[in-house]
Amino acid sequence: MGYLRPEQPMNENRSDAWLDIERVDDARVVTFHGEHDISTVDLVRERLRDAAVGEGVIIIDLADATFIDSSVAGALLEAYRRETPPRMRFVVASGTPPRELFTVLGFDGSVPIFERREDALAASR
Repeated sequence: MGYLRPEQPMNENRSDAWLDIERVDDARVVTFHGEHDISTVDLVRERLRDAAVGEGVIIIDLADATFIDSSVAGALLEAYRRETPPRMRFVVASGTPPRELFTVLGFDGSVPIFERREDALAASR
């Protein structure tokens, strides 16, 4: 686990899109950086599978994501629903493009969403 920025850009237009996975206590935190869309969704799915190995809560931190599209949101929801009970928590700040998409897609109220990483981690203890 750790810094997972690709050596090569995921595509010519998205050299700023990458993911970090880190362990914080018993949780794994997947942090999105930059813009994520259909060109990065396979990497997103792979990293979500990596984060799901083992026990503990998985925090999806979208605070540094400047954009996600519906394919990435779909991959997140698919990963959330894969486990019973769900272990995933989302950090998505109000007023950001990812939060706006979550609202449009109806994620508010159906998945646990927090404004700050610290709040998601505290709720998981």
